[in-house]
Formats: sequence, C-alpha cells, structure tokens
Amino acid sequence: MPRVAKETKDRYAILGMLSHHELSGYDLRERIMNTIGFFWPDLKYSRIYPTLKKLEAEYLVSSKKVSDPDDKRPDKRIYKITAGGTDALEEWVSEPLDVTSSINMFSIMQELLLKIYLGGQVESEVSLQNIEKFKQYQRTSKKILEGFVDNLEPIIDSDPDHKYILQTIKMGLEVSKASMKWANNALKELGE
Repeated sequence: MPRVAKETKDRYAILGMLSHHELSGYDLRERIMNTIGFFWPDLKYSRIYPTLKKLEAEYLVSSKKVSDPDDKRPDKRIYKITAGGTDALEEWVSEPLDVTSSINMFSIMQELLLKIYLGGQVESEVSLQNIEKFKQYQRTSKKILEGFVDNLEPIIDSDPDHKYILQTIKMGLEVSKASMKWANNALKELGE
C-alpha cells in the first residue's frame, strides 16, 4: 500500500478534529495547536482553508455561515464533518500503519500518534495492532542503530565529524528505546 503524503494526511487531522466539534477555520487551527499540534506540528494555517474547501467539495465536510449577534465581528464559516467524512476518517484510521516505505522514524511516529489520538473512531484492536507494528519497527531500528554505534566507536578519532555523527545516532537509539517502552505501556493500558 503506497504511503499517503503528509499534506494529504492533514485532511484526516482536520476530519478528526471536526469529528469532535463543529469549528471555524480559526478555531480549528487553535484546537490543532493545543492538541495534536504537539506531534502533528506541520499543519500550517495557510493549508487549513484550502483543505477545508477540498473536503467540502468532496462532501466530507459541510459548512454554514454564522453572523456575530452583536455585529462587531465579521461573519465566519463553521465546518461540520459529514457521514461521508466520518466514513473516510474511519477508513484511514483503520488502515494498518505502513512502516515499510519510510525509514524516517519521526514521520512514522507522527502517523501512529494521529491514528492513536483518533483511535476512538475504530475498534481498539486496530490501535493495538498499529502499536505492535510500531514497536517491532522500533526494535529493528534499535538493532540497526546499535550496529552503527558499534562500527563508529572504534574509529571515533579517525575523523573529527565522527563524534558528532555518533551523537545523532545515539539520539535515534534513545528515541527507539523510549518508543518501545511507550509501546509496551500503551499495549497494556489500551488492552485492558
């Protein structure tokens, strides 16, 4: 299954937010910044309105114009997820996490966290399977990074850049270890 571009996945972040509340574009951005923005930080304000427009053209969201009762503010458009939008969101959240077409652990982690955040949309088994797949991916990453450390440490003094490269590898290694620990806890807590 081909990976969906991050910009395209933004649509699912937006649908996910709208699955909880009807929101204006501005309120949507504020909600994203204060919730999923901690792990889905690249959804730019400038992409929210064009994405909302596309989602509305695809009948995945609907909107209505709302006027300020005091006439002190301009009219705003409030967006609401449709039944088709709910179906599209559930379908995406249900798709297994694809860890085979990217070696970027952070983009894989971001996708997993968005799917887990929206896990209430699907059966809990879907989230558990995605967490298990992520844990296996991190276990493999850890082994690879440990190999890099083992190969680099004996020649650390042969090039001044090696000590800096080693630190970046060690950071990746620590992220993999922490991710596996988180996955074990999440599997336990969500599996209860």
